[in-house]
Amino acid sequence: MSRNPSRLLPLLLAVAAGCAGPSAEIRAGQLGAVEEGMATYYSPRLAGHRTANGERYDPTRFTAAHPVLPFGTHVQVTRLDGPPAEVVVRINDRCKGGKKIIDLSEAAARRLDMMRAGIVRVRLRVIGEARPSPAELRSAASPLRGEAGSGR
Repeated sequence: MSRNPSRLLPLLLAVAAGCAGPSAEIRAGQLGAVEEGMATYYSPRLAGHRTANGERYDPTRFTAAHPVLPFGTHVQVTRLDGPPAEVVVRINDRCKGGKKIIDLSEAAARRLDMMRAGIVRVRLRVIGEARPSPAELRSAASPLRGEAGSGR
C-alpha cells in the first residue's frame, strides 16, 4: 500500500489549525480580538484564594481566568448556546486553556445562566485594554523582601 503525501497535507493542515491556540491578537489583548470556545466557572470553594495576579477570588465580582490574555483586560463574554446572555469580566487569573477558553466567577456564570449546565459555548471579545489591579499596583510599589537596602 503506497501513501500519497498530497492526500495527507489537508489533514495535517486541519489538525495544525486546531492546535494553534489563541491568536496573536488575543495574546496581546488587542481591542476587538475575538475567540470562541467553552466556558466553565470557579468552584465556590476557591473563594478567598489568591488569583494569579495576587487578588483574592471574590465570587460576587465579575472576574475571570484566561490562559493568555493580559491581566486587567476587559472581555465581553457572550453565551452561544442556550438563552442569549452576555457579561463583561476583567481577567485576573490563569486557566489551562484548550477547548475551555475561560473560567468565570460565580457572578458572571449566574449572569450567563450557566450554573446548571456548568460548561457552555461562548464568544469572547476584548473591549478594554489591560489596566493593573490595586493588588498589582501594591505589589509593584512594595520593595522585594530580603532585598539589599530594604531594611527587612
